[in-house]
Amino acid sequence: MRGWRNSAPWLLRFVPMRGALLIVSGTLLLAILACGGGGEPVVTEPDRAVTVYASLEKTCVLTESGRMVCWGNSSGQRDGPYRSLSIGRDHSCGIGITGELDCWGTREPGRTDAPAGTYRSVGAGWDHSCAVRETGPLECWGSNDEGQTDAPPGEFFQVSAGKKKSCGVRTSGELVCWGAPFGRVQDVPTGAFRSVSAGDLHACAIRESGELTCWGSTLVGNFSPPEGGFRSVSVGEGHACALGDTGSVVCWGSKFAGETDAPQGTFRSVAAGSRHNCAVRETGSVVCWGQRLYRRDAEDVPEGKFTSVSVNWDHACAIRETGEVVCWDRGSSGSRETESGNFLSVSASTGGPCAVRETGELHCGSLGADSAPARPGRFHSVSVGRGHWCAVRQSGELDCSGENRYGQVDPPTGRFKLVSAGDVHACAVRETGRLECWGYNIRFGITDAPSGRFLSVSAGGSHSCALRQSGQVKCWGYNSFGQADDPSGRYRDVSAAGEHSCAVRETGELDCWGYSSSGMTDAPPGRYRSVSAGRALNCAIRESGELACWGEVHRAVRVPVEFR
Repeated sequence: MRGWRNSAPWLLRFVPMRGALLIVSGTLLLAILACGGGGEPVVTEPDRAVTVYASLEKTCVLTESGRMVCWGNSSGQRDGPYRSLSIGRDHSCGIGITGELDCWGTREPGRTDAPAGTYRSVGAGWDHSCAVRETGPLECWGSNDEGQTDAPPGEFFQVSAGKKKSCGVRTSGELVCWGAPFGRVQDVPTGAFRSVSAGDLHACAIRESGELTCWGSTLVGNFSPPEGGFRSVSVGEGHACALGDTGSVVCWGSKFAGETDAPQGTFRSVAAGSRHNCAVRETGSVVCWGQRLYRRDAEDVPEGKFTSVSVNWDHACAIRETGEVVCWDRGSSGSRETESGNFLSVSASTGGPCAVRETGELHCGSLGADSAPARPGRFHSVSVGRGHWCAVRQSGELDCSGENRYGQVDPPTGRFKLVSAGDVHACAVRETGRLECWGYNIRFGITDAPSGRFLSVSAGGSHSCALRQSGQVKCWGYNSFGQADDPSGRYRDVSAAGEHSCAVRETGELDCWGYSSSGMTDAPPGRYRSVSAGRALNCAIRESGELACWGEVHRAVRVPVEFR
């Protein structure tokens, strides 16, 4: 939908017969087969991404083999192979290796009724599509309430379909647009052009000189393109991105969802969606940005070295090696606050953290030394749930306060090593290693603690996980997405969130499981000491003491693992 995407060589890759040498589209592919019995072929190189396409809340790539891979909002995808694609609002079109058109998605009104024949360019728009035949004439189909399918006569080599409008470049280089105007009038620039991209409110084109020109609505303010030479351009809803002659990506226009925060590096393809963008690096990996769900990126963490970290929903707090506490959030404020002093324990909360100072004083909300303690006495650790907190006194006794609808602040008696507060329940490890849980237990057996001896426990939304003294992880409670499944192996730390869980293996690697569509289980590589999982943010401390965080992202910018 977002106009023309710079085309890339379509490569058909396969394993030839023994000793064969194959050259396809200028790319040399060498397959060396085993000389021994069986004739088993060697594994070919990874099928890397070549070109990227984006639309409303969806992203697709074409690989070197012509394979199509999509993520984000689902309107279906095909096996291919294809040599080019175009993604509309709720339909898509592709050109096969022999030039035939294939369209899929919604069938109203006739958006997928692709005409027969062979084609060189296709553009899928809001509710219509246009394509250029190999012989040069245009074909358009779908909704025509604004004249967007009234294709002009003549010979073209490229076309782009936007929202109720279309633009094409004639073989002479002349630019032509039809349908709804970009702005008050259809003021199309003159001159000779290489390509054009039609979006929702604007259009941009690349002149024969490589310079950019854009035109359209003034609703989003300044839409002036950058100077320089460019290979391709792609227009989104209120922004655009272009690929420079040097391979760098630049974006301009609306900044509402981080659309213009283009990454550094060298790229071969870029595509602008509604409020997100994606680009293919020269290495074949894909990076996406924009479509922010939160003010602050999950990866934007405090620098330095830390001893512990705590996450609650989208808020986090950590204790530096110097003893001071720093807290931040991904929410509407995107704030970051630091409290000096020496702290033993901290627990993040959307309503303000709780922390235990070196003196044993417990503070909640305000952590300042001059603030009144939340409770008299001395403590060594604290955990904040949803509307309540629980802490372990230096005597080993438990103390809880806050919302008590389900008895979550009525802890058992005795001596405990640590406590964890969940949404509406809590769990603690006795000095003997036995588990105790209390609070909500109407369904799912949330407080039905397993038997055995444990080192630690983490209470999540409606499930919990604990680390046995043997290093094995045991989870129980609500298991809608597999978040309460027991992972195999031995671990050093575990944390339960709302619909997922994370743990650190004895070897230091991170494992996360449960609900995966939002990116919460996409644990970063490396070696870690500990982990804390929240509903929209996870953080872990590397063996170096540095923080690493990742969190909930929109489906359209969540790149599949094979292209990262």
